[in-house]
Amino acid sequence: MPTAHEAPNSRPPAPHVPAGIHPEQLHPAQRTILSVLVGGQILGGIGMGATLSLGSLLAAQLSGSAAWSGMAATMSTLGAALAAIPLARLAVARGRRISLSTGALIAGAGAATAITSAAVASFPLLLVGLMLLGAGTAVNLQARFAATDLAPAGTRARDLSIVVWSTTVGAVLGPNLFGPGETVGAALGLPPLTGAFVFAAAAQAAAAVVYLAGLRTDPLLTAMALRGTAGTAHRKQSGLRILRSTPHARYAVAAVALSHATMVALMSMTPVHLRDHGASLTVVGFTISLQIE
Repeated sequence: MPTAHEAPNSRPPAPHVPAGIHPEQLHPAQRTILSVLVGGQILGGIGMGATLSLGSLLAAQLSGSAAWSGMAATMSTLGAALAAIPLARLAVARGRRISLSTGALIAGAGAATAITSAAVASFPLLLVGLMLLGAGTAVNLQARFAATDLAPAGTRARDLSIVVWSTTVGAVLGPNLFGPGETVGAALGLPPLTGAFVFAAAAQAAAAVVYLAGLRTDPLLTAMALRGTAGTAHRKQSGLRILRSTPHARYAVAAVALSHATMVALMSMTPVHLRDHGASLTVVGFTISLQIE
């Protein structure tokens, strides 16, 4: 059985690969891995769904101008971009288990920072918190790849789709926690518009525990052991090189970027306009959940 290429001493030993398992057969741990990823994605989705739109309201409040409300989505997206490559490298070195749980903990710390920013009325600190929260989006995206690490060709698309769909559950539930979040926040003596961030921090912490406890058979490290150095070399291809050589890849990136820009613009400004017209946080949250759905 081939093993992963020689690695630095800091890399964990190659995981045990059951005898007779071929890379294109269903690995015995795949169903468990999918269940863990689904659970983690629902929790992560609750955290992100509860904070993106509230972040725009909090940004407008702390900055004193609705013109700054879009910075919530900007900083969250920037944080996801900054976290993506380090978390991917961590996954290759230490496995998906460590990478996903680390990203979830960073996002949880971002939620706590956002609460602190409201308590001290610091707009710059809020931006830092929202940027840290962006690590949750990077985890969300990386979990989709984790679903395919050990999936055979015949079920790879289905397994990825299951994990993507599970994120929607949390993302739809999250915005509907705006109202209950304010109740919890008031009971804890927190500033207005920060209660849902408590749920976000708790959900991200729970997601980290789910990944740490559930991904004992690490999908990426096991896949690398099964496929050998050829699979590892393929994973290390430069993304920019692929974009330069593949027109369809450039088209896909442009389409995703433009559609995401439209979606985020709507999600950022809708809560501000609704609040200006007297809508409650419960109505704001329900409206955003309909948009996500």
